[in-house]
Amino acid sequence: MAKELAQDFGYPKDKVWAALPAALESVKMGVDSADVGIGRIEASTGVSLSSWGEKVSVQVTDAGPDRTTVTVSTKLKFGLTGWGKLQKNIKRVFESLDRSLAA
Repeated sequence: MAKELAQDFGYPKDKVWAALPAALESVKMGVDSADVGIGRIEASTGVSLSSWGEKVSVQVTDAGPDRTTVTVSTKLKFGLTGWGKLQKNIKRVFESLDRSLAA
């Protein structure tokens, strides 16, 4: 099972890219790899009482002057259903990124 959502931000791509690692860390997602050339960050969550963890992919795309689209895809490391947790975690990434950019 996988889930993907996209959101636009009113900031240039380089500013969004710079804010992403801290935003991911604040929602307990560790950055596994980052490739600025293609605008992709791979991250993951650890095992918890409610999950075996998730694999998270974040794609950052220039959407015009001072606009950036961030697409977050997440899937379970193990298991068949996330019981809504995948979508909730994607929204947490967007909220954390929004706070980081506004600071």
